[in-house]
Amino acid sequence: MDLFDVARITAKRWYVFIPLALITAFFAYQAYSGVKPQYYTSVSVGLVSPSVKDVAVQSSPSDPVFQVSNGLQDAGGVSLLANLLAIGLRDASVQSQVRAAGGSGSYSSEVFNLPNAGQLPIVVVSAQGPSAQGVFDTVNLVAQQSDQTLRGIQAQAGVPDTRLITAFPLSAVPEPVGGLPGRTRETATLAVAGLAGAVVASVLFDAVVVRIGRSRRKDGKGIRDTEELADDGTDSEMHLDRRDRAYR
Repeated sequence: MDLFDVARITAKRWYVFIPLALITAFFAYQAYSGVKPQYYTSVSVGLVSPSVKDVAVQSSPSDPVFQVSNGLQDAGGVSLLANLLAIGLRDASVQSQVRAAGGSGSYSSEVFNLPNAGQLPIVVVSAQGPSAQGVFDTVNLVAQQSDQTLRGIQAQAGVPDTRLITAFPLSAVPEPVGGLPGRTRETATLAVAGLAGAVVASVLFDAVVVRIGRSRRKDGKGIRDTEELADDGTDSEMHLDRRDRAYR
């Protein structure tokens, strides 16, 4: 069976295909209109190195003058601090503070390394959800927590206050943008599956009807053959009986 046969059978059994296609269209429309809009926004958090350098006081003339530095920065550069900040913003304590202030704990923070050498990396804080105001508040609250979080990470490593790398939002949080992710794909998948099922149902229905019709024709032919044989036997007996009476 090729596609032409399938199309012919589907057209022949239109009374099966069309109702199923209408049911598919109904559910596809319900799926299309039932998708809730999702809002998205993000803000970039920048890092800045300290401009003041501490010099330790010499305890004696023989002691060399040494410069107090940021141990985390010396160990892995500002990229290490950016990654630590991204991880720290996803900490449970930060999430609880954001929720307590009216935001949501559902957000992300990722490091974005700028292509130009020498530029400090940035941390992108983003959130997505069904409420535009909720998404805006969440990103704004997380961005406000960035500097405090980074300072806390460095404080745990014993970095002096004057050598702290600080963080700050590079811009105000933009207004969330609404969208309907996956609605078209979901609707198209449902429609294709439903139409394919309608075609299969039409072909199966046609096969059952054809088989039943063949069975009935075979049964009818067998009955007619039996009746013809019975009729032939009766006619022969009547003919022999008439011949016997005429002879007597």
